[in-house]
Amino acid sequence: MPSVNDSTFKLSRQVIDYIAALPPDTKKAFNSALTKLRKGGGDTHPLKEEFAGYHRLRIGSHRVIYMHASSLVIECVHAGPRKTVYQTFVPPKTAAQDSPA
Repeated sequence: MPSVNDSTFKLSRQVIDYIAALPPDTKKAFNSALTKLRKGGGDTHPLKEEFAGYHRLRIGSHRVIYMHASSLVIECVHAGPRKTVYQTFVPPKTAAQDSPA
Protein backbone atom coordinates (compact mmCIF):
# COMPACT_ATOMS: atom_id res chain seq x y z
CA MET A 1 0.00 0.00 0.00
CA PRO A 2 1.42 3.43 -0.94
CA SER A 3 2.25 5.83 1.86
CA VAL A 4 0.88 9.36 2.17
CA ASN A 5 4.33 10.59 1.13
CA ASP A 6 3.59 9.23 -2.35
CA SER A 7 0.55 11.51 -2.76
CA THR A 8 0.39 14.07 -5.52
CA PHE A 9 -1.71 17.20 -5.83
CA LYS A 10 -4.29 18.16 -8.34
CA LEU A 11 -5.04 21.88 -8.06
CA SER A 12 -8.16 23.40 -9.58
CA ARG A 13 -7.83 26.51 -11.75
CA GLN A 14 -9.50 28.51 -8.95
CA VAL A 15 -6.86 27.39 -6.41
CA ILE A 16 -4.00 28.16 -8.82
CA ASP A 17 -5.39 31.63 -9.55
CA TYR A 18 -6.02 32.33 -5.86
CA ILE A 19 -2.46 31.42 -4.86
CA ALA A 20 -0.99 33.38 -7.79
CA ALA A 21 -2.71 36.57 -6.58
CA LEU A 22 -1.24 36.32 -3.06
CA PRO A 23 1.78 38.25 -1.78
CA PRO A 24 5.12 36.37 -1.76
CA ASP A 25 5.16 35.60 1.99
CA THR A 26 1.67 34.12 1.83
CA LYS A 27 2.60 32.06 -1.24
CA LYS A 28 5.50 30.62 0.77
CA ALA A 29 3.09 29.77 3.60
CA PHE A 30 0.81 27.98 1.09
CA ASN A 31 3.75 26.03 -0.33
CA SER A 32 4.84 24.98 3.16
CA ALA A 33 1.31 23.98 4.20
CA LEU A 34 0.72 21.97 1.01
CA THR A 35 4.06 20.19 1.51
CA LYS A 36 3.02 19.28 5.07
CA LEU A 37 -0.36 18.06 3.78
CA ARG A 38 1.37 15.87 1.20
CA LYS A 39 3.38 14.30 4.03
CA GLY A 40 0.25 13.65 6.09
CA GLY A 41 0.43 16.74 8.30
CA GLY A 42 -0.93 20.24 8.39
CA ASP A 43 -3.80 21.95 10.17
CA THR A 44 -6.62 19.91 8.62
CA HIS A 45 -10.18 19.09 9.56
CA PRO A 46 -12.91 17.02 7.89
CA LEU A 47 -15.94 19.04 6.81
CA LYS A 48 -19.56 18.11 7.56
CA GLU A 49 -23.08 18.37 6.19
CA GLU A 50 -23.20 19.67 2.60
CA PHE A 51 -19.38 19.48 2.49
CA ALA A 52 -19.12 15.88 3.73
CA GLY A 53 -16.23 14.09 2.00
CA TYR A 54 -14.14 17.25 1.86
CA HIS A 55 -11.49 18.53 4.25
CA ARG A 56 -10.08 21.95 4.94
CA LEU A 57 -6.46 22.99 5.27
CA ARG A 58 -5.89 26.08 7.41
CA ILE A 59 -3.16 28.47 6.28
CA GLY A 60 -3.39 31.50 8.57
CA SER A 61 -6.57 33.35 7.60
CA HIS A 62 -6.88 31.32 4.39
CA ARG A 63 -8.46 27.92 3.76
CA VAL A 64 -8.03 25.28 1.06
CA ILE A 65 -10.87 22.82 0.57
CA TYR A 66 -9.63 19.46 -0.65
CA MET A 67 -10.60 15.83 -1.02
CA HIS A 68 -8.79 12.55 -1.36
CA ALA A 69 -9.55 11.73 -5.00
CA SER A 70 -7.75 8.40 -4.58
CA SER A 71 -5.18 6.87 -2.27
CA LEU A 72 -2.50 8.69 -4.29
CA VAL A 73 -4.15 11.99 -5.22
CA ILE A 74 -5.17 14.96 -3.07
CA GLU A 75 -7.44 17.22 -5.08
CA CYS A 76 -7.46 20.86 -3.92
CA VAL A 77 -10.75 22.19 -5.25
CA HIS A 78 -11.23 25.65 -3.70
CA ALA A 79 -9.26 28.28 -1.78
CA GLY A 80 -10.15 31.57 -0.19
CA PRO A 81 -10.24 33.70 2.92
CA ARG A 82 -11.73 31.98 5.97
CA LYS A 83 -14.56 34.52 6.14
CA THR A 84 -15.97 33.62 2.72
CA VAL A 85 -14.48 30.33 1.52
CA TYR A 86 -17.45 28.22 2.65
CA GLN A 87 -19.97 30.58 1.03
CA THR A 88 -18.14 30.68 -2.30
CA PHE A 89 -17.43 26.94 -2.59
CA VAL A 90 -20.13 25.00 -4.41
CA PRO A 91 -19.47 21.24 -4.33
CA PRO A 92 -20.09 19.59 -7.70
CA LYS A 93 -23.25 17.53 -7.93
CA THR A 94 -22.81 13.78 -8.14
CA ALA A 95 -24.63 11.64 -10.67
CA ALA A 96 -26.87 10.37 -7.86
CA GLN A 97 -27.90 13.95 -7.01
CA ASP A 98 -28.75 14.67 -10.65
CA SER A 99 -30.98 11.63 -11.22
CA PRO A 100 -34.70 11.88 -10.44
CA ALA A 101 -36.01 10.01 -7.39
